[in-house]
Amino acid sequence: MVSVCIATYNGEKYICQQLDSILKQLGTDDEVIISDDGSKDATLALVAAYNDNRIKVFHHPKEEPKKRTYLSSFMYATLNFEHAINQANGDYIFLCDQDDIWADNRVASMSKALEECDYALCNFSLIDADGKVIKEKVYDANPVSPKFLTNLYKMPFRGCTMAFRKSALQGILPLPPKCVCHDNWIGLCMSFQKLRFCYLAEPLHLYRTHANNVSPVLEKSPNSLYFKLAYRFRFLCQIWRRFH
Repeated sequence: MVSVCIATYNGEKYICQQLDSILKQLGTDDEVIISDDGSKDATLALVAAYNDNRIKVFHHPKEEPKKRTYLSSFMYATLNFEHAINQANGDYIFLCDQDDIWADNRVASMSKALEECDYALCNFSLIDADGKVIKEKVYDANPVSPKFLTNLYKMPFRGCTMAFRKSALQGILPLPPKCVCHDNWIGLCMSFQKLRFCYLAEPLHLYRTHANNVSPVLEKSPNSLYFKLAYRFRFLCQIWRRFH
């Protein structure tokens, strides 16, 4: 059984294109878990119009921070994804953004890979707001290293291209306090434990780049060197404590 976990917030513009690309790949026993962060647009109405029993909507109670920062959107998305994952019943869990498109063979290809490994990551294409391909393949080679410290340095895990066995999540959830990136936490925890990994070089995902992306691909991070080092050191300490 496959569970596709989508974190939504004001996603009316693209949510139907994303769901259309996913639902046709799923079987009758699979599910789409939607955790909504209090959308104020037509997102939930559009989802309800599908009238598809495989779609299950959950409302995520969002707490406003005392002070909003550049990282607030990342923290919102991280907690929303954690909420979605906690509702998943499938043996295989796919993480999914609300505004992208999946290649027609993504579920089948990554599910087959998960028969032999614990977590997998696929290559992806970049598309613009109108769906036009900007870059056919983002990765020239496998971005994930067999060495944990290299992955800690590179932070190569992009959630929307990931899938993993539910059984591989043991010990990884709940996320640590003030976790900014759920995908890097999950990927780094699995790397630290030396779980079996698969990389699919075929671009099975179309990542839409637009003005409202929480995590842009081509833009340079505005974070300082101090923040980057502190962020990685915090992850290292949290992972070490979690698994020792």
